[in-house]
Amino acid sequence: MPTDAVEITDTEYAALLEAQGLGKVIVPDASGRPVAVDPPAPTAEELAVIRAAAIRSELTAIDAASARPLRAILAAQTAGQTPDQDDVDRLADLEAQALDLRAELAGLGA
Repeated sequence: MPTDAVEITDTEYAALLEAQGLGKVIVPDASGRPVAVDPPAPTAEELAVIRAAAIRSELTAIDAASARPLRAILAAQTAGQTPDQDDVDRLADLEAQALDLRAELAGLGA
């Protein structure tokens, strides 16, 4: 056992684990006893990393959603038909969303 370890009761231990399960972090107080506190607020850099990951996830979803209207448009064109306007509009909307997200991602430096 570490020399600076502090003995706590089973009740204190259970309370710390419960608080940790609710998002608190366990740190030593001034006397070295473990206490549950709110985690520190994320830094601007951490928030940018989190947002960049969310954008990448959204772009993946947009890419998947774009496949159906794109296939329908290409199938119509291959068959010498005019593509359904709903498919064309949906694909244009998805492309606009992706363009906006990529611009935001670039603004994050990611």
